[in-house]
Amino acid sequence: MTPEEKQEQIFASWLSGRGIPFVSPEAEEAYKERVNRLKAAIQLQKMPDRVPVCPVTGFFPAYYGGMTVEEAMYDYDRAAAAWKKYVLDFAPDAYIVPPEKLRAKRFSISENRLDF
Repeated sequence: MTPEEKQEQIFASWLSGRGIPFVSPEAEEAYKERVNRLKAAIQLQKMPDRVPVCPVTGFFPAYYGGMTVEEAMYDYDRAAAAWKKYVLDFAPDAYIVPPEKLRAKRFSISENRLDF
């Protein structure tokens, strides 16, 4: 399979929405619009309707959710709620929570020391 074919396969999988419990038909349509926007921008084959927004936010979602960095790194439920609030309020086209943002419990268990 060529790299282009692999990429098409990935986008087709994303567009299918398989396994995503959309809350409404409108949510599903908005999701597919975002996938198509990303696809158009990445493949440079056609002009996207606008520039996709895929922010690298650091701990901004935690601050936005009223948490400190330390709270976000130890209270996974509150951190998840803060990141969800950020995504719902700002509606980026794509967003990934970097796993290193939520490792404090593991560091504490292994007796690594982090200063906040």
